[in-house]
Amino acid sequence: MKIFYWVFLFLTLISCNKSLDLSTIELGETAEKFDLNQYKILQKREYKGYYIVDTINGKADISMRDNGILTTEYFLDTDESTIKKNFAHKLNYAGIPIDSSWGTKIIVYKNKIASLNIIAKEKYALDFADKLLRKLGKPTEIVSANQNIDKHKDSIVFNLFHKVFPAKTYWINKETQELSFPNIIIWNKGNKLHVLTLTLDYNGTIRNMYFPITQEAYHDHVVFGYHIPPVNGSPLAKYLR
Repeated sequence: MKIFYWVFLFLTLISCNKSLDLSTIELGETAEKFDLNQYKILQKREYKGYYIVDTINGKADISMRDNGILTTEYFLDTDESTIKKNFAHKLNYAGIPIDSSWGTKIIVYKNKIASLNIIAKEKYALDFADKLLRKLGKPTEIVSANQNIDKHKDSIVFNLFHKVFPAKTYWINKETQELSFPNIIIWNKGNKLHVLTLTLDYNGTIRNMYFPITQEAYHDHVVFGYHIPPVNGSPLAKYLR
């Protein structure tokens, strides 16, 4: 009996310990190819239907309307049990550590990978961007932003951005440490849209979020966050129609 217990415990730990490289999850591909149910670090929820936005008493109200079509969301819960947190480091993107304190998601719609939401740990934000550039190629569009930086961090931050985006990283005003940097990076792949955002704080912190989506999932309103059209003036508006 003791032998059976230890064998069972070992197999359980092995299944929990299995790594998932998110760079292998291909947008638009059939979900069965990736067997996401085998990764015990991921939780799962299912829902049928699509998001709708109504106005009730002058306020936007978001609800779900059931049309019988299944969507499955695999996610790394930020309120996981201790054992799952211990294995959260097994989630990565081509070796880049993922920030487990934010909600990593893989969304399957009509049995295909419809969307992802990935945030790399802050110190690896530009390494993450470099991995995406190598995989997806030249961006369709890069939208820049400006930010003043603490003079004690300006050279470090400049070098991090310039290494990956040399043509899009330059000083607006070196005396005031105002830097122009790539803020929104867009790859339009026809029926798939890949978006990476990079934000920069005064203290030099670089944040990131990668949230690609298929056009079908966008038009069918099944992914929260993409459930309403981009606001006027958004750089995504011309790609999501």
